[in-house]
Amino acid sequence: MTVSHYPDILWILPKTYTYRIQKEPFIHADGDIFIWERLGKSFENAPLCAWQLVVNHKPHYITMNEIMNYLDLIPDCIRKDYFENKVLSNINAGLLGGTELSFFREYADIAFEFVNRNLKNLDKI
Repeated sequence: MTVSHYPDILWILPKTYTYRIQKEPFIHADGDIFIWERLGKSFENAPLCAWQLVVNHKPHYITMNEIMNYLDLIPDCIRKDYFENKVLSNINAGLLGGTELSFFREYADIAFEFVNRNLKNLDKI
């Protein structure tokens, strides 16, 4: 799998691919994250860990409406979240990792299928 043929706007895909190929538990930190102390064993050994939960961020509602209106394939997990929850939430992946590597493989597979099946419509959102 290569990610070099995707549009530059999909800058997250190389990072997503990197999550998928990990063989050992990991924590990825973006270059703009400054960690002054050890994160702690509970964080380091967590099945999943992330920087920040983002709840009810208004621009996400605009993006989700566009996704629902213009894209052909919408993963069930996104569709379910959109229709069942009154408040949208997501995580800030500036710091992301964990011990549950199967989650990251599935996450990346879903993300790449989502992108690949919608490439022709991405300019609409």
